[in-house]
Amino acid sequence: MKALHLKIIKYMRLFHVLRIISACIIAFSIDIFFKIPYATWAPITIIVVMSAKYSGEVSDKASQRILGTTIGAILGLSLYFFPSDNVYWHYGLLVAMLSVSLYFTLGKYSYSAILTSVTLVLVAGSGPGDLHIALWRTTNVLWGGLVAIIASQYLFPAKATDHFKLACGDFLRLFHQNYSEHNALVNSDDVYREVQLVKLRQTLNKITALESSIGHETPEMKLSVKKAIACQVRMFNLLENIVQTQWRHQYSKEKVQEIRALSKAKEQLSQMCELLGEDLLDSEKPLMVLNKKQLEILALYPKLSASVDSRTDISYYGYLWLNRELARQVAELSEWLCQFETIKNDLL
Repeated sequence: MKALHLKIIKYMRLFHVLRIISACIIAFSIDIFFKIPYATWAPITIIVVMSAKYSGEVSDKASQRILGTTIGAILGLSLYFFPSDNVYWHYGLLVAMLSVSLYFTLGKYSYSAILTSVTLVLVAGSGPGDLHIALWRTTNVLWGGLVAIIASQYLFPAKATDHFKLACGDFLRLFHQNYSEHNALVNSDDVYREVQLVKLRQTLNKITALESSIGHETPEMKLSVKKAIACQVRMFNLLENIVQTQWRHQYSKEKVQEIRALSKAKEQLSQMCELLGEDLLDSEKPLMVLNKKQLEILALYPKLSASVDSRTDISYYGYLWLNRELARQVAELSEWLCQFETIKNDLL
């Protein structure tokens, strides 16, 4: 990942301000140079549209604003074909048009419907009046929306896909730390202490929140992102079950502690998570796809005990299953992240 993109995500608020201020300066410069009437509507549009975090969301919001403004302007301007003294017809049709546009404000294109309603009121809400004002308000909203789209793409663009890679790298790094801590605690004779997963949960929440933004920004990545998020959610749930159970207090604690191959396999899995997280932050290095045959823990199988007391084995089998399933999710995650990276590179 490029250094600039990392800084944009790290200092998102600072670059957010710089992006909007730069776009407003461009709008003010156009106003000063061309002396456009009622040009304040352009920076107002820019501020409203560019309130979104990521460039994909800004483009989607600006496109909906332009669409809504255009429809609202056409409908509003059509009312000026009536004689200026025919107030009842004007307001009657305005209310009817407004009712139809408001009906769609709870649908898929709600923002466009809202802007259609707002533009209708702006253009024709003061009654049959000055057509000159209505036309310039509409024009300024339209070119202000275009400036917002261009600025979001080329002025310190904040990409949801870049944030996703960074957040996934952080998730895997924290996962490695928490999983390694648990492994050390299981193999020690210290008093039981639960591993805290607060930071890991917070990072996972950031990742899941990015799914819709990436859908707006790069629809081609929707499937790989959705699958990668699902893997990370399952990884977190499995780890939560592993660390919250007092395995050393179970009947099979000696077996869990004594089988060195299990401890070694868990540590290998933890290291794989760390390496995968590091690869996500290194744009020069291709992502590693984990082969399930490489994971030692998937080659471990429980041997049925001859003991008539099944309590001595049940917790060990459960513990081994959780760790094996965790390994499968890590391997699947690496595949979806690799697909995500391939699509990202193809689109550059």
